[in-house]
Amino acid sequence: MLDLRNQGVKLKNNKFNQHFTSDNISIFMANSISIPSERKRITLLDPGAGNGVLSIALVKQIIRKYGNIKKIKIVAYEIDPNLIIVLTRNYNEIKEHALSLFGVKINYQIINKNYLYCLNDPIYADIAIINPPYGKIKKDSSVSKFLRGNMLSSTNYYSSFIEVAVNHMKTKGQLVAIIPRSFMNGKYFKIFRNNIFNYNTLKRIHLFESRYLFEKVIQENVIIHIVKEKPKLDSSVEVSYSYDDSFESIKLLSKNIHEIVDKENQNIIRIFNNDGDYLIRNLIEAHGYNLSELNIQVSTGPVVDFRDAKNSIYFEPGQGRIPYIFSDHINNGDEFISWPKDIAKKGNYLSVSGNNISKLRPLGNYVIVKRFSPKEAKHRVHAAVVPEDIKHDYVAFDNKLNYFHSNKTGLDKNLAMGLSLYLNSSLVEIYLSQITGSTQINSSDLEFLKYPSKEELREIGEQWINLRFGYSQLNINKVVSSSLKSWH
Repeated sequence: MLDLRNQGVKLKNNKFNQHFTSDNISIFMANSISIPSERKRITLLDPGAGNGVLSIALVKQIIRKYGNIKKIKIVAYEIDPNLIIVLTRNYNEIKEHALSLFGVKINYQIINKNYLYCLNDPIYADIAIINPPYGKIKKDSSVSKFLRGNMLSSTNYYSSFIEVAVNHMKTKGQLVAIIPRSFMNGKYFKIFRNNIFNYNTLKRIHLFESRYLFEKVIQENVIIHIVKEKPKLDSSVEVSYSYDDSFESIKLLSKNIHEIVDKENQNIIRIFNNDGDYLIRNLIEAHGYNLSELNIQVSTGPVVDFRDAKNSIYFEPGQGRIPYIFSDHINNGDEFISWPKDIAKKGNYLSVSGNNISKLRPLGNYVIVKRFSPKEAKHRVHAAVVPEDIKHDYVAFDNKLNYFHSNKTGLDKNLAMGLSLYLNSSLVEIYLSQITGSTQINSSDLEFLKYPSKEELREIGEQWINLRFGYSQLNINKVVSSSLKSWH
């Protein structure tokens, strides 16, 4: 059988954002597909085909498993002209093999174009199998204008590839793709989620614990399997997990689609490892409050260092300088920020100027949360209190932070402490892990979260301050749990 592992394909600059799929992932994706026994012929679509590993894995699976299929048509798009010769050779080999050994006729069509411009090509595929390119689409680019003109999202190449592929599928056609997890939540992928999950049914989603599935890429990826038909209320979704692409010890759950795709909240995708995590989600949502109900807001830090603070960051105090707080000032072993720091990556102070004066906040008790956590951190939420006893009138928050406030002013001391401890609790960690990846927490994620009442948050903070607990995850969970009496 054809072996694609050693094709000698090397990319000098990877200008097309290509990341080739491993054999194990290709086989797993191909195995996700099911074909009715009455079908005799089938059309496969492989956008961004590369060397053909995905479509060829699918062909092999169809030949092995579905003896009723006698004709296969492959439609492959590949923008890189250097790969066309390789792709052609591989398709010729599988074509000869399928006919001589199994009597299956294969025809293929290779189109050397940018797939995103091919929305209106007359393609009617039964199955689409995709490992699309990853990368942001520039807002002012021609491809962005083309996509937006056709009511498609233009956030990232991978999401737009999926939307165009769905347009090329027959009714009840199937699509399986490996893509980054970032589409599951947040405003940037709202159009994509609505375009896909309002009109197609999610059948399966597979998650990887490892983020090293592709060479020189650190990325949380998932495999999704969707069917081009409007979702029904009683549809079920399979959720599976494995550590990496060895697919050893796969865990599998089956849930109703409304438990996974939250149609009431912009089709956010929420996934969980076990029924215990699902119970925690229900507990928080049943008893918690929205931030708007608490008159608390969360925002991204307004100071962008290279724009608002250029040549204005200092390690030492001085005339016209105020505290500049960024993620390095959050010490994971302390409830308060560690400021100023003797060794700080950016600095400790910001010189006030006309470029940044509107971005400053009056001193008060704020809660800050890192937007980005270390790549292999087990805990994704890192919160701390910025106390009001810093001897300055104003404070500046870096863009790599989220900060909680009340109309751009600080909170009372007990409320701020209780809010910070709640955010650092295992309850919140488990909840947020269901809607976001492990390296980034956006303000929209924190807005989506439900919170205890102000009275409960103040009680958490008061207990902590008065009893002087040692800072540990166990003590945080103990104090948070004991104060949420209505949640028990």
